[in-house]
Amino acid sequence: MCFVHDGKLYVPAQSGSTKSWTHYAVADPRVRVKIGDRIYPGIATRVTDEALREPIRQAARVRYNLP
Repeated sequence: MCFVHDGKLYVPAQSGSTKSWTHYAVADPRVRVKIGDRIYPGIATRVTDEALREPIRQAARVRYNLP
């Protein structure tokens, strides 16, 4: 699950503290994301700005047709 909001790719991590990949991303934020047959390099950044959380949630709702 991923989506774009304001030109940035977001990969949600519900219950992120229980997932291995989130710990790896914090330890070394250099990431590679495979979409289709292409691999894109990037830098993972945890969203901590409260002002961004709701717009990002709304973008996910729209992308995945969630209530």
